[in-house]
Amino acid sequence: MRTRPGRLLGWDGLRTRSDSLGGEFLRISDTGFERVAHLRPFLLPGGDQAIKEPRRTAIGLLYEMQGDDILTREDLEPVRSFEARDRRLIGRALAHRINAPLTSSAGRLFDAVAALLGLASHGPI
Repeated sequence: MRTRPGRLLGWDGLRTRSDSLGGEFLRISDTGFERVAHLRPFLLPGGDQAIKEPRRTAIGLLYEMQGDDILTREDLEPVRSFEARDRRLIGRALAHRINAPLTSSAGRLFDAVAALLGLASHGPI
């Protein structure tokens, strides 16, 4: 059976061994698919724990945009919500990619924005 070529926008995540993908733009053809674009990936400090604590997801997103300096920004609720010791540990984990898989998931992006807006920091949204 021949199918028509098309495009697909996938918001849901796909977990690989070390990374979580999502926010995918795929081109579909008779022979398969090709990933043509995706949301910019960022690290999830704490891995699955970041899903339970959107403040971690927000820190991962901010870290991707601004690096280590973000962990000193106590004017931001997700940063302020961690003790200084925990911020240092998260910073080291992000710098060395320890228990910090990459994600380009739209869901994680929405979690991060919700935490930055003060809508959620702990627990599922």
